[in-house]
Amino acid sequence: MKTNKSSKFSKSPFVRAVSYILIAGAIIATAYFGSQNKTVEADGTPIMMAISDNNYSVSVDQLSELYIVAEIANNVSLSSSSYLNMDYISAVTQYSINQTASTKIEKTNIVDTSSLAKGVIEYEVASGESMDSIAAAFGLSTDQIRWSNGMKTTDVSAGQTLYLPSVSGIVYTIKEGDSLDSIANKYGSSAAEIEDRNNLGARGVIAGTKIAVPNGVVPETERPEYVAPAPVQTYTYVPSYNLYATSSNPMPYGWCTWYAWQWRYENGSPLPGGLGNARYWASQLAAKGYAVGRDPAYGAVFVSQAGYYGHVGIVTAVYDDGSIQITDMNGVSGWGRVGSKTLGPSEWGGYQFVYM
Repeated sequence: MKTNKSSKFSKSPFVRAVSYILIAGAIIATAYFGSQNKTVEADGTPIMMAISDNNYSVSVDQLSELYIVAEIANNVSLSSSSYLNMDYISAVTQYSINQTASTKIEKTNIVDTSSLAKGVIEYEVASGESMDSIAAAFGLSTDQIRWSNGMKTTDVSAGQTLYLPSVSGIVYTIKEGDSLDSIANKYGSSAAEIEDRNNLGARGVIAGTKIAVPNGVVPETERPEYVAPAPVQTYTYVPSYNLYATSSNPMPYGWCTWYAWQWRYENGSPLPGGLGNARYWASQLAAKGYAVGRDPAYGAVFVSQAGYYGHVGIVTAVYDDGSIQITDMNGVSGWGRVGSKTLGPSEWGGYQFVYM
C-alpha cells in the first residue's frame, strides 16, 4: 500500500482521532468475532461486513483500515490474523475489479498492489525527508532501503517511490525458478518467515512479485554500490613470424632493440627511431611523450639498466602473484633468437616500463 510519513493516517487532528477510534473498534471487533468462531466466514471483521452489505463495493478508506488491522493482528499474534490477512487480499482484489468495471470508474487513490506481497510497503518520499529519517521511521537501516531499491547512494527526492520491507530486512523481486528455500538460503532468511510475512501461502511464489525478506542481507557482489575489482589480465605469448629485417625497422637486426621495436610495430603501437642504446629508451621515450612507469603491463617495453648497453624486451604476461613473463631477443635465447621467461617482483623491481 502506498503511504508517506506525513499522511500515514491523516493530516487533520480530527480525522486522525476518528481514525484511531475506528481502528481500535475494528481490532476489538476482530478479536471478539475471531474468538467466537474462526471457521465461519460470516463472523468476519466489521469492515468486511460493511463491504458485503454494500454489494462488495470497496473504498480506499476500507482498504487502509483492513491493512492496518491485519498488520496489528500479525504483530500481536491474534488467533484470527490469518483470516484478517485473507480479508485484506480479498478486498484488494475486489477493489481492482471495481476499478476496471465499465459501470464504475473511480480515481485511483492507492497503488495497484498486484506486484506487491503484503509484507512490502510502497512509500512516497515527502518534501524535506531524507533516507535517514525514513529509515528511522520504519525501523530500517539506510542500507536495507538502498538494497531494496537498487540505489547506490542515500539521496532521495520528494515524490520518489521507495519499496520498504514491513520488517527489518530487504525487498526482493521474485524471479522465474525461485523458491522460498532458494531465496531464504541466498539472503540469510527463513522460508517460513518469508511465507508468513508475505502471506504467500495464499498467493504462492509468483515471478515479478516484490516480497519482504525478514533479516535478509544482499550478498556483497549483488549490492548496487559494488564495484568489481579490475581483473588481472594474463596472456599467452604468440611468437611473431616476421622476425627479419624490414625497411621500416630502424634498429640493428639481432639485437634486443630490434625485437622490441618490431613487436610494438606489429601490434599497432610503433615506436620512433633514434632511441640509442637500450638503457636510454625510457628517458628518450618519456621525452617524446610516451607514458613511462614502474608497474608492468602487457605489451609494455621493459627497460633494464644492466650492462653497458642496457636491455629491452616486451612484457607478454602479468600474473596474479606479481610475476611477469618477458620476451626478448639476444637475451633469454641468445643473439638473433627470441625467447621468454618468467621473472618475480624481486627480479623486475628495478625495471622501467614504456606503455602501449
